[in-house]
Amino acid sequence: MSSMKIVDKADLGVYYDADICFMNKAWLQKVGLTKDIFIEMYRTNPSIGFEADGKQFGGAMMIDNSVHVAVLPEYQRRWSSLLRGLAVWIFSLQDPLIAKIPVANKVSVEFVRRQGWRCIAEDAAYITFELSLRGAPRSRFIRSLQQHVFAIRDARSAPECFENGTVANEPSLILNNRKADSVA
Repeated sequence: MSSMKIVDKADLGVYYDADICFMNKAWLQKVGLTKDIFIEMYRTNPSIGFEADGKQFGGAMMIDNSVHVAVLPEYQRRWSSLLRGLAVWIFSLQDPLIAKIPVANKVSVEFVRRQGWRCIAEDAAYITFELSLRGAPRSRFIRSLQQHVFAIRDARSAPECFENGTVANEPSLILNNRKADSVA
């Protein structure tokens, strides 16, 4: 797993496999959420894939104003080098956004709390946070994101910067392989 990067679109088949690892199998069967149905439901949602050594192992997808991340179990706690690129992608699409994190995912919950983002709901299964770069607490991680995200937003607002519907030389592509040193 020496070479990890973010790719333009999540492989929704891999994403589904990663997502269902933590779902109730009886519920999945009851509602009939098959891989084919999942792919059809979410094929047009904005997404990015996480790749290691040329093979996708998960990704992130925007659903309404929420971000959902799914990673295959064998890559859990091993993809922190992609966190900065993921955050730049997320905040360049939506700010603020909602992050609903399973209570059992203590690493993610603690990371979000360290950034100072606001908890807006909590129950036995999930802790929900509102994440925003506007007026956000000034952690080192957030300050590093603001510079890159605001540059992307500025570029997107200038029509001459677009090539085939995307921003030319988008800064997030540069960040994909940079280690998220401030996450630790």
